[in-house]
Amino acid sequence: PVHASPAQHTARRRAMGRRKQSPAHAPARAEECRGCLPALPSTKSIKSVGQGAPPMSFRDLDSFWRAHPHFVYAPAAVAAGLHCLWYIPCVASFFASQTITPWGVAAAAHYTGFAILLAFATHGCACVLLPCQDPTHKLQAKAFEVSPMAAATRCTAVLLTEMIYAFLPARPPSSSWVEFWGCVAALVLTWDFEFFVVHKLAHDIPALYRRVHKLHHAITNPNCFAAYFVTYQSHLLLEQLVVISASIAFAPRDVVAFVLYTGTLATYMEHSGFEFEGLRVPLARGITLGHVLTLSCWFGMPLGLMRSEHHDWHHERFVGNYALYFTYLDKLAGSFHPGRVPGAASANKNACDERKSRQGYEHPTAVADDAVASSSSDDC
Repeated sequence: PVHASPAQHTARRRAMGRRKQSPAHAPARAEECRGCLPALPSTKSIKSVGQGAPPMSFRDLDSFWRAHPHFVYAPAAVAAGLHCLWYIPCVASFFASQTITPWGVAAAAHYTGFAILLAFATHGCACVLLPCQDPTHKLQAKAFEVSPMAAATRCTAVLLTEMIYAFLPARPPSSSWVEFWGCVAALVLTWDFEFFVVHKLAHDIPALYRRVHKLHHAITNPNCFAAYFVTYQSHLLLEQLVVISASIAFAPRDVVAFVLYTGTLATYMEHSGFEFEGLRVPLARGITLGHVLTLSCWFGMPLGLMRSEHHDWHHERFVGNYALYFTYLDKLAGSFHPGRVPGAASANKNACDERKSRQGYEHPTAVADDAVASSSSDDC
């Protein structure tokens, strides 16, 4: 008040100081940086995902492993099983005839370290480089609902189980480019088919979904760490068993390594929440990362390549787009959806915000983002 006494002014300043320091205003400050590091959802909202401690509350590996010891003993059991294969006479003789040897600790550690570092690098690129180059690369016009730090903890724990590949029975390297690309195509097609079948069954069978796959879909607006935000049984079924089987059956060790390294980058981009394929390659006018990825999987071009917007739609709606590499299986099964058009969600949200601000709304940012890019009936 203009005519307040000095004592009243002093009391008011003190009250304002206490108000600025009050924890009650922390959510508002956290909300300002929600795009880069969103607050964790409440325990009540995520208890349905699993038993025990909320799966999104772990922010360090020690507490995660204490709560989930099977992430230690289950991979150890798989590694022990692989090691024991050499002590079965008929298997050992087959390995000797095919010159199959273990992949080795060094190779497994190199891939594991690469995969962990690449997760953080890809997430940093998605959150820093892409929005600066073109904000329309974001597929969903809303902030991440799960803290990347919490998702990164489980992602790292899952990737550390890749050390079982130290005992992977590995064939000799390919002897020609024809053999190399033929085996790459065979492995990718086999993995894509197995992933489609198991993934679709995990959605169609409620018991399997609850025990194996439900946790992965706790994140509907994914970031790069969501790629391995899974249970170990899901990772075993959808990756490790495929790699082990293919390596023993037909895939040379250089083919296995090529598919693992490139496939890891591809799955991070599919889960990034951004359209990476439109990212321009430096010093190469008119060439995008999508062109480079297409060339690395040139044999699958007639089958249709799975892109970020396809898998992002799967996370948002829980249905369709079940395959890993290609779209042809989903098209044959009638489960394919083209997903969002990059930038359409943010454009629709901006239009809704502008319309609401013109109508006098005080909180235009509370618009529900249910827009579908392929639909012409987008509304606020």
